[in-house]
Amino acid sequence: MISSLFLTRSEALPVNLPQAASAELQQRTRITVTVEDSGEIALNREAISLENLQAGVRDLMDGTPETVVVINADEAVSHGQVVAVMDELRAIEGATLGIATRRD
Repeated sequence: MISSLFLTRSEALPVNLPQAASAELQQRTRITVTVEDSGEIALNREAISLENLQAGVRDLMDGTPETVVVINADEAVSHGQVVAVMDELRAIEGATLGIATRRD
């Protein structure tokens, strides 16, 4: 399941988020995955490769049964890059995905 999020406090790197009129405040945010316009990926502000993303998120979850992982992707990032990140994250049991947007 994918939901749209409006983040008031973000631990991600600055990116130009796409707008969404239906953005809602999400209080359970724990882990942020940022995809910069250059395609670089960061996990809670630390650079990480796509290949190490699952392990990094699992380490941060540290046994937490349900965690929200927010994808904070620049609007200039290719759809394919975001899908690749989502594919990696969807394989993590207990992780709920969200995509960060900014309000209109």
